[in-house]
Amino acid sequence: MGQDNAVPMQSHPASTVASGSYPPSQQSGSIRQMPHFPSIEEALGSTSSASSHSVAARELWGWFMDHLDALLDSVRFFRFDQFEMHIRSFWSNLSGGHREVAQAPAIAGLMAKGDAIVYDVRPPIKNIVIDSLLT
Repeated sequence: MGQDNAVPMQSHPASTVASGSYPPSQQSGSIRQMPHFPSIEEALGSTSSASSHSVAARELWGWFMDHLDALLDSVRFFRFDQFEMHIRSFWSNLSGGHREVAQAPAIAGLMAKGDAIVYDVRPPIKNIVIDSLLT
């Protein structure tokens, strides 16, 4: 936290996105641990390719999972003001090549699955919010 007790916005400028250094969530409840969370291999197929498209897709998928963890953390820690900022910063800071990869039908479909799973976490979070208000 900064001196004014504000949590700094988690952002990943294009140079950070390109280098793959989007900071992972520090919370133990990562989306990576959720049952049935999709794998990038579903979009890329079973063949392990080193093509530039596959490499960019794997980079994008890692950043996307970190992004989803940040969204969950925003809700988990009642930082709803940060939620929209995380969404805007993730998409606005992707490089052109990674945006193009995100628009490929297989990758876009996989990202939609990931989003659906994360947004479906609402009931447990709702219970946490209600419990915290009652105590």
